[in-house]
Amino acid sequence: MLLLAAIAALVWANSPWHEAYRQLFDTDIVVGVGHWSIDMSFRDWINDAAMTLFFLVVGLEIKRE
Repeated sequence: MLLLAAIAALVWANSPWHEAYRQLFDTDIVVGVGHWSIDMSFRDWINDAAMTLFFLVVGLEIKRE
């Protein structure tokens, strides 16, 4: 599934519709409760989630060892 998603992203990014691909990742996403809010682009959300997942997995592996 991950390989298919990567191939689809590569094809989309290198197609004539590459500007739509760029606009998708530059879309701002706001999550908030009351006066508290987080305003980041879709790219930033993906990067932060990937870093969090990476360090979680590394921490679990270290704990297991």
